[in-house]
Amino acid sequence: MTWLRPFGRRTLQSGLGLLFLILFVFVAGRLLGDPVDLILPEIAPQESRDALRAELGLDRPIPQQALAYAGGLIRGDFGTSYWQNRPATEIILERLPRTLYLAGVSIALAGIVGIGLGLVAAVRPNTWLDKLIRLWSVAGISIVSFWLGLMLILLLGVELGLFPTGGYGGLHHVVLPAVTLAFRSAGQVAQMTRVTVLGEYAKPYVAAMRVRGYSEARILGHALRNAAGPVVTIWGDEAANQANGAVVIEAVFAWPGLGLLVIQALTQRDLVLVEAGVFTMGLIIVLVNAVVDALYGRLNPRLRT
Repeated sequence: MTWLRPFGRRTLQSGLGLLFLILFVFVAGRLLGDPVDLILPEIAPQESRDALRAELGLDRPIPQQALAYAGGLIRGDFGTSYWQNRPATEIILERLPRTLYLAGVSIALAGIVGIGLGLVAAVRPNTWLDKLIRLWSVAGISIVSFWLGLMLILLLGVELGLFPTGGYGGLHHVVLPAVTLAFRSAGQVAQMTRVTVLGEYAKPYVAAMRVRGYSEARILGHALRNAAGPVVTIWGDEAANQANGAVVIEAVFAWPGLGLLVIQALTQRDLVLVEAGVFTMGLIIVLVNAVVDALYGRLNPRLRT
């Protein structure tokens, strides 16, 4: 199990990153404004402000506030939403499965399309099909996601009426936002798959397998297995980026997930929900990166020694 050693080091780094995330959310929350001013109206008397400040623990020194805040986040206690007057944890748990559903579909779509087209381009290098796939991958990386989402809504939702233009539901509702999220990631995965498989094809063992009469399908299987490390890494990195992209895409498609919740909380000046949403998305990124590192260590034999 020596391949787990890099994963252990990465877990330690992820823990430090999580502590930094807690500190960032705490400081950013204090810079956005006084929570008392966000909760109470401007005409509230000073006595009410002082009482609420003591109730929230804002009258204590900053180090004590930071420790209490970090302890609450670790326990999953984000506080009470000013906007909905409900525990923020309860609201996050309502929205989180919807974001994970959208991200899961888009990640799977990016992997299937990206790896598939990358393999086709690697098997047929410098043909018109390879050039077309490379052009598509560059376009996927270059196109802005929210613009692509708006175009898909206008074309497939409004003009052709094939898919709903927004809202939450089954596969029929998730197609447009998932395609929008997956488009860029699929281009990245396709490029990495093509490059790494072509690199494996240039190695001596591939020529030796051809001399011995192995089929092209078996040769491709060996090449893909040896190229899996970088492909899984870029796929995992794109999976982590889904949390960031979901903020914009959920707003475009009115998808009631974490991303839309953060935007709504910002408009309502609900600092508690903003902090809870940002911390949750950051935690998802940290966990995904840790899983990707573990998979890479498992796939790359050089990390086992």
